[in-house]
Amino acid sequence: MTRRESKIIKNLHLPILIFVIVCLSQFVYLNSLSNQFVYDDEFTIVTNYFIKTWNNLPLLFSKDYFRYSGELSYRPVVTLSYFIDYSLWKLNPFGFHLTNTLLHTLNSVLLFFLLKRIFNCRTTSFITTLIFSCHPVLTEAVNAVSYREDLLAAIFFIAAFLLYVKTSKDERSFSPAYFASVGCYLLGIFSKEMAITLPLLIFLYDLVFTKVQILSNKFTR
Repeated sequence: MTRRESKIIKNLHLPILIFVIVCLSQFVYLNSLSNQFVYDDEFTIVTNYFIKTWNNLPLLFSKDYFRYSGELSYRPVVTLSYFIDYSLWKLNPFGFHLTNTLLHTLNSVLLFFLLKRIFNCRTTSFITTLIFSCHPVLTEAVNAVSYREDLLAAIFFIAAFLLYVKTSKDERSFSPAYFASVGCYLLGIFSKEMAITLPLLIFLYDLVFTKVQILSNKFTR
């Protein structure tokens, strides 16, 4: 990218950048809205009576969850999203796929704000987010409704990380953002177990960026 192109992005208003991210993340998966249910969607949604009545909602928090949900691990946030989708769309696959694309878009926007917060560079954050939005590695997670756990886990993972980096060390004992970060972390774990790795990422972040800040202060004296 040339210096002139970088300057153009830098001078664009933030809402315009967000609008571009939203449009691209939706456009690349626009054709998925006409798809039918695929893969594990059959037994997690189509033939799954569990999600078809709100009377079963309390079972999300009981040992019977594994018997009725169609999940092999405890992911109540994902199953709750199926409850909501079914109440809105019944078995119309369009609605379920629309939810997936919207979750992907939310991930893209959150990633942009996270990168912008960490690196304090609008251009780098914007270009990286555009690559993320249309990268083919996400195809399966977005196109298959029953792989929604990856999208939901990523949302709460990124949100928890973003809320964490927005609070200073002095604020982390009482800041509402810090407690919101912990809440997002728990929701991420209950979406997919891989979210448990967040503390390791936070540790590395604190380790690396604390040293960078110390070196920066040293050379600016």
